[in-house]
Amino acid sequence: MSTGVERANEVVLGKITSCQGCGAATLEPVLDLGHHAPCDSLLTEHMLSEPETHFPLVFCRCTSCGLAQLDYAAPPEVVFFPEYPYRTAMTGLLKEHFWSLTHDVTERLELGVEDLAIDIGSNDGTLLQGFQQKGVRVLGIEPTDIAKIAVENDVPTVQAFFSEEVAEQVRAEHGSAAVVTGTNMFAHVNNLFPELRGVATLIGDDGAFVSESHYLLNLIEELQYDTIYHEHLRFYSLKPMIEIFNRAG
Repeated sequence: MSTGVERANEVVLGKITSCQGCGAATLEPVLDLGHHAPCDSLLTEHMLSEPETHFPLVFCRCTSCGLAQLDYAAPPEVVFFPEYPYRTAMTGLLKEHFWSLTHDVTERLELGVEDLAIDIGSNDGTLLQGFQQKGVRVLGIEPTDIAKIAVENDVPTVQAFFSEEVAEQVRAEHGSAAVVTGTNMFAHVNNLFPELRGVATLIGDDGAFVSESHYLLNLIEELQYDTIYHEHLRFYSLKPMIEIFNRAG
């Protein structure tokens, strides 16, 4: 990817004025939800009388490439703070889904005990436990303190925000991955294209990347407006996603 493309698509903190996918200054507001606090910043009783940090929440669409997105990026360390409370294992259906996913991926890619599966934004390691059941080596990358829970559950995890630099360190220490998974990773990361380069760094020559994201059409048809919050910077449909991968090379 050229330097010009990188700069055009680099998301700075705060107000976003150009598309996070194509870089065009053609963002059109679709739904203005006012100002909201980060949705997982659950308050204790003694915090109720204190000021609460909040940010604009405006759902937009790029009229050039069609990518749906927010026009404001809250600081990742505020949105995904160390005490972030959400744990994948809390949701039984999600656990079943992830283990079904890992079963399918293991079978399709014919993964074995020598292969490495890496999950970006691995939370408490629930998805990776599905690979472990198949005898596959695993490693999680998770920025919040939930990484400690994964380690306690015997899921090796690096506690860090994912980046190109982290990807290089992980590959140097653990080798390349046969598969990299990212469930909602594409919605969460601020700078999409550098993160894609990080994924490319992790994957071996014959490796695969498995991504799972909210689908824009479902959001609209099933009125899933409760999924619009600061953790989710982008909402994907197929055409913009294809263009993003093409631009990333």
